[in-house]
Amino acid sequence: MTAAAPRSPVPPTGRATPKELLGRVSSAFVTVEAAANMAGALAGPALSTLTGLIPALNAACALTFVSALITLALIPGMSHPGSSLRP
Repeated sequence: MTAAAPRSPVPPTGRATPKELLGRVSSAFVTVEAAANMAGALAGPALSTLTGLIPALNAACALTFVSALITLALIPGMSHPGSSLRP
């Protein structure tokens, strides 16, 4: 069973991004996500081989947590749930 987050009628990138740049912004997000997936697919097994499974899993959890904190700090409106991203 999978859980799905409710979808907003307007995606977060569409709220503050002009229509003429929306495709480029979306493309940049997809490219960065694909690069992060590839880096994780290569780094995960290498780290697990060097340190063992439990330290590698702990490192992955710590990296995810730090990434979430960085996202909260960098994206305006994310630290205040319910607030709009519109300027």
